[in-house]
Amino acid sequence: MRSMVSYLDQPSDPAAVSPPDWRLDFGDTQGPMDLPRGLPLRPLPLGFLLNTLIYAMIGSALLFAGTSLRRTIRRRRGQCLHCGYDLRGAPPGPLDAPDAPETVQCPECGRRSPVARQA
Repeated sequence: MRSMVSYLDQPSDPAAVSPPDWRLDFGDTQGPMDLPRGLPLRPLPLGFLLNTLIYAMIGSALLFAGTSLRRTIRRRRGQCLHCGYDLRGAPPGPLDAPDAPETVQCPECGRRSPVARQA
């Protein structure tokens, strides 16, 4: 979505003071339709807001997808979800709740991780 715009306002009266055109000129370079080329400097609030939200969602999805993918791979390999230590030989121990999944305390980091189910 467009988030910046520039206007090239030409006053009808040559003696009148021209309004600011909200752009940074690149000199004598000409753009389409022989208009001077420039960098737009006037913000469009709705465009900025929507672009920020869209790119923030994409960025956070990429960050969280990597973390959850790494944890899934570690769980399937029988490793600690936090540090990656191999837990296949550790004895499982239940949590306080009777219907909680079996977990193993990692000897490397001390956190509890669920036991990988052998199929």
